[in-house]
Amino acid sequence: MKKRIVAMILTGMMIVTLNGCGTKETDAQETVTETQNQDSSENQTGEKQEAKQEETAQEAEKTDETENTEAQEKEANATEKNKTETNEIANNTANEIKEGENLVIPISDLSEKATFYPVKVDGTEMEVIAGKDSQGEIRTAFNTCQVCYDSGNGYYRQLGEELVCQNCGNSFTMDVVGETAGGCNPVPILEENRTVKDSEVQISYEFLKESSDIFVNWRR
Repeated sequence: MKKRIVAMILTGMMIVTLNGCGTKETDAQETVTETQNQDSSENQTGEKQEAKQEETAQEAEKTDETENTEAQEKEANATEKNKTETNEIANNTANEIKEGENLVIPISDLSEKATFYPVKVDGTEMEVIAGKDSQGEIRTAFNTCQVCYDSGNGYYRQLGEELVCQNCGNSFTMDVVGETAGGCNPVPILEENRTVKDSEVQISYEFLKESSDIFVNWRR
């Protein structure tokens, strides 16, 4: 009887021990699984962060490229503007025309882009535009607008292939310069107002003097 009781006690202790081992083993497995899940989550988070950083870097690179392109365009525009200003400045010394004299324009100077000839007549500063149209015909006009002449900005500058009024913004090629009277066009100097001799165009003091009123408020 005592032996049977002892055996039963020992058997119970073994069951408890085994059950305890099983619980520890289960806990260990759960801990490993939890750690693996955490590692996996951290890896995924890291991958997302790396992808976001790469995307941000690409966007920054695109922004830099856009800014560089815009800077290059601005630089090119500034260069073109400087060339235009240089051409204007090169012809910016006013030639004083006195009674009995003529403004003389060498035909060899002329092309489809305007050449500007500043003159001073009895103290009034004026400017003549001369060039050739697409057919090679000589075109001449005053560098002031028939509508905007007294605005202080009613003069033209060469931008690309066109003359642009600095007041109203209207633009013209040499094909229409010196041909159209009226409206927002350069004030024409027609064939009857000039003389072409051999290699030069002449515009008389008398005609310049008659036209000087339109330059009273010119480039204020």
